[in-house]
Amino acid sequence: QVTELGLIWADRLSFVMEADCSIKRLKPTDRLTDEQEKISNISSAEKIDSDFALLSGELHELFPALVSLFQSQEGLE
Repeated sequence: QVTELGLIWADRLSFVMEADCSIKRLKPTDRLTDEQEKISNISSAEKIDSDFALLSGELHELFPALVSLFQSQEGLE
């Protein structure tokens, strides 16, 4: 029986999905952090804001994709 599943979404976020569909150990992949490192000449506060905005945007796309996936699986059961 599978109790947790390690996933990488869109080559940008990695996470572990538990059996109860909770998401653990969410982190950006190297591809996403490499894109972020291209931004130069910003203060540490601006970097934190930029990191937050980038991850928020990725989560904004991830969650609807997961919901859609699970809704399409309901009809298969």
